[in-house]
Amino acid sequence: MEPWGYLVAVSLGLSSDLASWAVAKSPRPPLSLELAGCADDVTCRLRSHGFDDPAVLRDFLNLLRVAAHEVDQETLVNLVNYPLTLYDQGIPQKTYTTPQELRQDFAAIFTPAVLDAMRDARYEFLFVNAEGAMLGNGEVWLRPTEAGIRIYALNP
Repeated sequence: MEPWGYLVAVSLGLSSDLASWAVAKSPRPPLSLELAGCADDVTCRLRSHGFDDPAVLRDFLNLLRVAAHEVDQETLVNLVNYPLTLYDQGIPQKTYTTPQELRQDFAAIFTPAVLDAMRDARYEFLFVNAEGAMLGNGEVWLRPTEAGIRIYALNP
């Protein structure tokens, strides 16, 4: 039995038998309890927002850093989730539906600020909220998708 679950159940006034049953039926803490303990734990915050496997995200960040250092256009456009909407100070500017469209405007989209945010991306310093994981000062946003972790927003 998880100690946290038993204590929560007992603090809610359940008998020890009911507390044991409640813990058995709900082996994970409520999301609010998970979030309460996540203030200094990047992995915990990421998991609470859908990034289930830290190793997958670490691998993605390594690939992204290398591609940004090399300005590897092919890899970078393939790490994007389409459609991709570009924003300027939170205002949508243009939407790209294919890698081919994105390649045409590559230099205007993958600006020095965007590439620097990617090059400097470190797992332990990610900002995470319900929108995803942010790189830099919001130049790049990541989110888990069916195809894996992908870039879903850029602010060049």
